[in-house]
Amino acid sequence: MEIQKNWRGNWILLGGITGALLGIITAYLIIKSAEQKNTKPQLSASKGMQLGMGVVSLIKNFINLSQ
Repeated sequence: MEIQKNWRGNWILLGGITGALLGIITAYLIIKSAEQKNTKPQLSASKGMQLGMGVVSLIKNFINLSQ
């Protein structure tokens, strides 16, 4: 019975951990790429928008998978 009561919390925890791990991996890859080019990582407004829209699209796909 206890497992059924906590399913929402479990999903929120899983989503939070997954999001944090993906963020750390992404930051590491951006830094590694910049170091290989001997530059400082930069994110322009247009690249930020592209990244944001990609994240929104990914979240939308996850939601559609669960339906």
